[in-house]
Amino acid sequence: MPCSAVRQAAGPPIPWRLDFTKARSQSGADPLLRAIGKRAKTVVDATAGWATDALHLARSGYHVVALEQHHAVAALLLQAHAECAEQALRSRLEIVHGDSVAYLRALQSQSRPERPDVVYLDPMYPPAANSAAAKKPLVLLRALVGAAPAADCMPLFEQAMRCAQQRVVVKRRRRAPPLHAGKVGETHGKLVRFDIYKPYAK
Repeated sequence: MPCSAVRQAAGPPIPWRLDFTKARSQSGADPLLRAIGKRAKTVVDATAGWATDALHLARSGYHVVALEQHHAVAALLLQAHAECAEQALRSRLEIVHGDSVAYLRALQSQSRPERPDVVYLDPMYPPAANSAAAKKPLVLLRALVGAAPAADCMPLFEQAMRCAQQRVVVKRRRRAPPLHAGKVGETHGKLVRFDIYKPYAK
């Protein structure tokens, strides 16, 4: 399973669990590393979901804050983080339950060292009509969180552009239009594209 594997738990109170040890980095994620860039050290993943990309970035050496607004998804992430036996991974990955726009706005008011080098966005877009059946973790996440039109993502994008120091990176389907005009670069996987934006001048 390419995401942080979802497995059924033995009993209550949480009927599902995430297991971070089942999520391993794959070569298909390399376009993400190129989009984030070698100069970056800190990343805020403002749309964590099952934290698939956040885990890959943390295992690749970045210090990552994974933000998740949905209470149930955030609870699963926090539990998986607490149960993770990989100390190095736990030290580089922080899970935060809260509103991403508010979190980034608070960071923006801090001194430059407190702001992330990169803000990463992976909006939950609706399934493509002609796409192959989505894998179960994505189906479950979409059922919990729901998809958002591009217009609904703009407040978060704008706040990311005000907060990031080096780049804002937005994950899109390979043939989807950009979330916003003005990107300065992109990297490609087989099915997805990572659009790179230069943050607003400070």
